[in-house]
Amino acid sequence: MKIEPYKKVGEVSLEVREDELLRDLGDPNRKSTNSIGLVEFDFGSRVFRFDPSGALDEVTIESEVVELESASIPFKYLAARLKADDAGVFEKYGFIVSPKFGLAFDPEHSPWVTVLTKKGLAAWQKV
Repeated sequence: MKIEPYKKVGEVSLEVREDELLRDLGDPNRKSTNSIGLVEFDFGSRVFRFDPSGALDEVTIESEVVELESASIPFKYLAARLKADDAGVFEKYGFIVSPKFGLAFDPEHSPWVTVLTKKGLAAWQKV
């Protein structure tokens, strides 16, 4: 899946509003509210999480290979690549979080990667 940090995941803008996403992708497989109050739209290989105002916080994707800055990075090498290219990488609750690339993932849960908005990154930094 191609990721443009803080801009796009695949063909979906990270500035998409809840109503726009549903118009473009149709009904999700499942809609729920998670334990921190984000509304989740589960489309199978992509889960979009919105705050109560309808602004996107993050998108979790199932992707064996992440396309980032013109490079295709297999999931198993993602941690090493982010740690090499982002001096600001930090870990929270087993997740590796990259502020430079706007990504968070748990190396133990291949191949799921969370793509963050700037607001979503701020939430990870506060935890």
